[in-house]
Amino acid sequence: MPFTNLGLKPEILRAIAEVGYTEPTPIQAQAVPAILGGHDLIGSAQTGTGKTAAFVWPILQVLMENPGSGGVRALVLEPTRELAQQVEHNLLDYGKYTGLRHTVLYGGVGLARQQTALKEGIDILVATPGRLLDHMDRGNLFFFDLRFLVLDEADRMTDMGFLPDLKRILKRLPAGKQTLLFSATIPPEIDLLARATLWEPVEINIGERAAPAEGVTHEVYPVRAGEKIEALRRLLVTKAPDSTLIFTKTKKGANELGEALREAGMPVGILHSDRTQQARELSLKKFKEGEYKFLVATDIAARGLDIDGITHIVNYDVPLYPEDYVHRIGRTARAKAVGEALTLVTPDEERRIRSIEKLVKQKLPRMSLDGEPLAAPSREEVERRSAPDAPRRRAPGRGRPGEARRSAGPRTRRERAPQAEAAADEAAAPIASAELPVPSANGEGGEAKKRRRRGRRGGRRRRKPEGAVAGANAVEGALPTNGSAPTGAPRAERAGAGSPRSERGPRRERTGEPRGERGPRSERPPRSERAGAPRGERAAAGRRAPSASQRTPRERGTSPREAPKPTAKKQPAEKPAKRSFLGRLISGLGGRGKS
Repeated sequence: MPFTNLGLKPEILRAIAEVGYTEPTPIQAQAVPAILGGHDLIGSAQTGTGKTAAFVWPILQVLMENPGSGGVRALVLEPTRELAQQVEHNLLDYGKYTGLRHTVLYGGVGLARQQTALKEGIDILVATPGRLLDHMDRGNLFFFDLRFLVLDEADRMTDMGFLPDLKRILKRLPAGKQTLLFSATIPPEIDLLARATLWEPVEINIGERAAPAEGVTHEVYPVRAGEKIEALRRLLVTKAPDSTLIFTKTKKGANELGEALREAGMPVGILHSDRTQQARELSLKKFKEGEYKFLVATDIAARGLDIDGITHIVNYDVPLYPEDYVHRIGRTARAKAVGEALTLVTPDEERRIRSIEKLVKQKLPRMSLDGEPLAAPSREEVERRSAPDAPRRRAPGRGRPGEARRSAGPRTRRERAPQAEAAADEAAAPIASAELPVPSANGEGGEAKKRRRRGRRGGRRRRKPEGAVAGANAVEGALPTNGSAPTGAPRAERAGAGSPRSERGPRRERTGEPRGERGPRSERPPRSERAGAPRGERAAAGRRAPSASQRTPRERGTSPREAPKPTAKKQPAEKPAKRSFLGRLISGLGGRGKS
């Protein structure tokens, strides 16, 4: 199908012929008539099939036929500066004979020159969402005459977090415009955005979504994690490519790889978003002109870069998302050319390769660095090598509180009962041959004190199961207390101590004497002398003497009748009521009259 059948003006056809196109691509042949017919459009096609020209040509045609009143008549939104510059180059190539003015807005450069271009008046504006909002908030842009809105690479804009900015922009644009959406892939969330923005759109799908470009040869090279740089050097020497685009996962990785290749004597440029706009443009310019044979870039260069002559794409890092693989390799084999896509994969990246193979619906052949074909790993081996990182095991007794106790055994009372019974049986065995601990000054052995401390939580003793208490009592009953010989009786049988609190009797029954017959507090011996006394005697003695106000009348030597009675508080004398000044004046005058 020739270009003359698309209904384009001679000025546009002349520019197309100068670029070198002889016939339109499928996406161009279907999109141009639909746009010229005034329909909203959703266009999806394989990368490198001329989507940019598919909306640039009809927009130029319509704006030439319908002069405007000085405002922006076409707005093209792009996710990155490189894509915006790519659209600007298309406008320069195809609009040189139309007389239409255009400009591009993106971050990283000053606002002054952009404001000057906007004041002079433009017809077509290409911008990134962030910088466009900056100018809209400053009042530098007005869209009262807007006729076209193009959302190019919309899926990439949503991936980069521009969806809130897109919604703000769409709210401030006038109704009645023609909206065009173009992207290499259109996931379901982009479909929802299109349904809310477009009106009865025409859908054009050329080929399968996210299908790789034709003419690309795929090769996967399994390597170890620490051998990637050396493997890349061997590949570049073996393949001897003319122009190679190398993709990394991070900006730091791009810098490190670029410096390593420069140290090896290879002419290489670096491209990522942290570099200045001047450095990015210089790297792209030298790469296009052939001064740099290699360009190391992040996924910022995976969309829309139309550079002729790229023969090889190297995935130094396997992309996180399978769709990015399609966009990366789409920088080669453009316009029915051929190219090679080389991927270095480590064992922990094998799962991503499986996802890519599922997306492109073909097996990627694996090769050794010597060029020999390799067998693909089995599914079980891939799962074992590239399994998600499991949490590291902690040594017993370390980590979060209670973790060692959880791993040591059951925690419920029912599950602990058999263990407690076993502990009690073991404790009740003869221990005559065991070495007995030395009792402390207060009658408790060192091990007993440690057990008491372990049993405390939050200042209170933790209750033990009955079986464990029986085992502990059996041990403590065999130990000497207060320097005396072992009694042999378990603790639970000695005055009810150690038994559950609910089963103990009143304190008077346990001590053996009423509380009032223990003697005055002031007559008790000092604490140092009471240290060696039996437990019951220490309980009977050992409190401070009460003060005079706390003693009973019998302790003070007086009878209850002679107890002093509380004295009543004296009532304050009544003060004379205050009189006003007028009252005092009248009272004074009355006194004078009597005298």
